[in-house]
Amino acid sequence: MNPEPLKKTMYEVVYEYFGFEKLCCTNSCFLSLIDYKYDHPTSVLAKNCCALVVDSGFSFTHAVPFFDEKIINFAIKRLDIGGKGLTNYLKEVISYRQWNMMEETYLVNIIKERLCYVSLNFMNDLETSKKKGRENTIRREYVLPDYIKNLTGYIKEPTQDNQEQKIPEEEEEDDDDDDEDPNDYVTNKEKKDKKPEIADEQILAMNNERITVPELLFHPSDIGINQSGIPETITQAIEATPTDMHAPLYDSILLTGGNVVLPYFNTRVSEEVRQATPSCFAVNVFTPEDPILSAWRGGVRLANNDSFERYCVSKHQYEENGSSYCQLYFTSAF
Repeated sequence: MNPEPLKKTMYEVVYEYFGFEKLCCTNSCFLSLIDYKYDHPTSVLAKNCCALVVDSGFSFTHAVPFFDEKIINFAIKRLDIGGKGLTNYLKEVISYRQWNMMEETYLVNIIKERLCYVSLNFMNDLETSKKKGRENTIRREYVLPDYIKNLTGYIKEPTQDNQEQKIPEEEEEDDDDDDEDPNDYVTNKEKKDKKPEIADEQILAMNNERITVPELLFHPSDIGINQSGIPETITQAIEATPTDMHAPLYDSILLTGGNVVLPYFNTRVSEEVRQATPSCFAVNVFTPEDPILSAWRGGVRLANNDSFERYCVSKHQYEENGSSYCQLYFTSAF
């Protein structure tokens, strides 16, 4: 979905400036599909001629249907939200409610990855986050880094606001005891006046933010993006293909990209797609072992494959036919 002038400039840089002899230009969805089929040759997704790859990455989320490992261009759907949008939204929420962290993008992204998760029952979890004390199982505390002893911070168990801290009772002094030692009085007085040491920590309380931030992937309208969530985007992409392809596409959905690492992401997508799909179709959602590096591994395996040459355009072909030939070739090859 890059503009044509950017693609033309890329070909010029690769062939003319760097002088490469061959170029293979593809996309992360195709590479992730290659990687999963290589690791799971007996899976349903590897056996089907159709597959739908959902790549939820840094800037966008794409739903890309494939037939015989070729992209069905007219059925591609894009959701204009990704990991960057989630991080920016979490920064704004934290900065408004607690600490000003608008310049701490890297740190907020770490906090998001460690504490946020996809809720399987959003309204119930939201009600739970309103409770106090031990009944609130959502709330967590994150100790912000001091950049001396720790550089990224760490998760701390939440304190119980309603729990009373009991102070051990000291033995009452006997005023009638005329034989009281003055040294004992000084010692007891020092114990009473001594205050407990308070650790110099900056605590970030994460409560409903843990579930409301990832929820944007399923309800982008919460922040004013007038688009459907990921399950609806999957359905729209499949419905845009020929009718005969619907069944195998619902049966072979592959999730990849950094946002897939969020806990319960796979389960939530599978449940909502199942609810929106006719009962006559089987729904199977697959996730690679490492969704973040899946595309990279697929690229390595494609480059080491004997058939790699047929995916490339040589420098001689580029000089003879121009950049329009490259674009046409790469569109038809994948």
